[in-house]
Amino acid sequence: MAYIMMSSQGISVVIPVFNRAYCISQTLQSIFTQSVPVDAVIVVDDGSTDGIRDVIERMSFISPIPLIFHRQENLGPGRARNVGVSMAQSNYILFLDSDDELLPNSIERFQKAIVENNFPNMVFGGRITLLPNRKSHLTSPPPLSKDNWINFRGELLSLRPTVGIGAAVIQREFIHQLPFPETFRVCEDLAFYSLILLHGRCVRFSEAQVRINQRTHHSFRDANLLLIEHENAYAFPLKKLPNTPEKIQLQNELRALPLLRTFRELHRAGADKMARSYYYSAFRVNPWAALNISYLRKFLRGLLGIKHPAANNTGR
Repeated sequence: MAYIMMSSQGISVVIPVFNRAYCISQTLQSIFTQSVPVDAVIVVDDGSTDGIRDVIERMSFISPIPLIFHRQENLGPGRARNVGVSMAQSNYILFLDSDDELLPNSIERFQKAIVENNFPNMVFGGRITLLPNRKSHLTSPPPLSKDNWINFRGELLSLRPTVGIGAAVIQREFIHQLPFPETFRVCEDLAFYSLILLHGRCVRFSEAQVRINQRTHHSFRDANLLLIEHENAYAFPLKKLPNTPEKIQLQNELRALPLLRTFRELHRAGADKMARSYYYSAFRVNPWAALNISYLRKFLRGLLGIKHPAANNTGR
């Protein structure tokens, strides 16, 4: 399906989806009802088995904008996002997860920021995370430094990433230079956005742009595989940099974070005994990182038998 780019600040939304037929309608409605329309929505099905095509076909009848559907075999969200970008024609791309929702007027705010800041490589805002227990919290990105290395380093070291899926628009041509990594399926957004912050001209604002609907963790994969994928996610952006004293120092600072991220995922899945072994390993590598209040609180809650709100061990 062909469509016409409406303006130089035009935005297309790319949504990778895997077995989310039960909730993607709500995601699409949050786009359809924006005060300013996007150029198109591109849904890339990553090998779903739940009838997602039928849902998209039904939604296309009520969509006020072009709704494009593409199916691929199960190759992961990074590949799905890159395929969506290759199908887009707009100057800017907004990646949105298939169970999240744009907040009202998000597209209008993005386009205003694009024009007012002379078409930067990326514009991003804050996000609201809605937990399974219906509690929510706002993440507002901190001000950016004029030094892109500081922004890059801060993103990798942050407990809660500065840039979130759904809360950023990126120039399409810039994504072609720095595409999503496709070789791992965990934290690929961290690897992607950190490199955008390093190499791009970026603009932030504090207002929330998206609601992240944090779903129940029904199960978890092999923990060692999870750790390897976290290690790959942190190694990916660093591999693209020359060996400098700053890079070596950052590598040392990051050593504990794959262990802590794995600990956090296992805690969310309710596997607290297994999670503790990764926390202890992280503590041995970098005690100060492990003693960060966010990780320490999760460790103590697990030790006391208090489950994370997203934990559910009933299987997928």
